Amino acid sequence: MKPIATTVEVRLATTADAPALVALLAAVYADAGFTLDRVSAAAAFDQLPANPALGGAWLARADDTQVEVARTNTAALTLYARFGLHPLTDDRVLAVGRIE
Repeated sequence: MKPIATTVEVRLATTADAPALVALLAAVYADAGFTLDRVSAAAAFDQLPANPALGGAWLARADDTQVEVARTNTAALTLYARFGLHPLTDDRVLAVGRIE
């Protein structure tokens, strides 16, 4: 079995990230059947870097991403597809369990 090496970069979001964060949040809201107030969301994300007491938004970027979902979960598959994640079609089988 070939090990999967993944590099993950995690950083605190800046005001420059606000448009991407708003777009991501809008997609999550839309998948749940809600509409995001983009103006309010953008204003909130813009305030976080200047006011650490309010909290923060963290961004993570990985060079390889894997998520698991049932093939029948079309809502999740649709959301993942928006980020370029698609089901494997090479007949692999996921095997899980504890190796002792």
